[in-house]
Amino acid sequence: ANSGRAKEAEPLLTEALELRTSSLPPSHFWVAAAKGALGECFALQNRFDEAEREADRSLAFDSTDVGVLTYKAMARLGRGDLAGARDVARLATARANPADALAHIGRFYDLYWLLDSTDQRRLETLTDLPFGGSAAERTLVLAELHHSRGDRQATRRYADSSRALFESQLRDTPGDAQRIALLGVALAMCGKADSAVRAGAR
Repeated sequence: ANSGRAKEAEPLLTEALELRTSSLPPSHFWVAAAKGALGECFALQNRFDEAEREADRSLAFDSTDVGVLTYKAMARLGRGDLAGARDVARLATARANPADALAHIGRFYDLYWLLDSTDQRRLETLTDLPFGGSAAERTLVLAELHHSRGDRQATRRYADSSRALFESQLRDTPGDAQRIALLGVALAMCGKADSAVRAGAR
């Protein structure tokens, strides 16, 4: 679903859920995981009511799953419910490990702006660890956060740090599409639009 082919993925995920529910107990982890994946698939197709329904079904098994809570927040955003989405973001940081929840919300789908001012300040204090050990991703999130506040100097400082780190990583893994995409974002936030376009064309 994350490859941009959510519509094609839907019947496969539906079948996987049916197989798991027919052979495993309702509370089994793999049943909850299938519900969460189907919820993400619906969110990526802008089918927000169905996405939140599947998210809730998955959260009934594990209420601390930050990934599923993120899709639930996305579903509420898709319906225009900003206050409801922010409630879900606060719920994620209360239920799960706070550092992991803040980093996840900051990293995935650029939802850092959902966090209230207190949680944004907490996000700024995190180490690389909850970002999967990636200083490149942490500094890119901080660049985006400062950009949302209109702080150009801090935006470029963090974006340039992120750019250098991604360029270093790509010397070892030149075909890593995800890192190439993130490098493009970092370059754009540094004000290097032409370089960002070239990175996206790689």
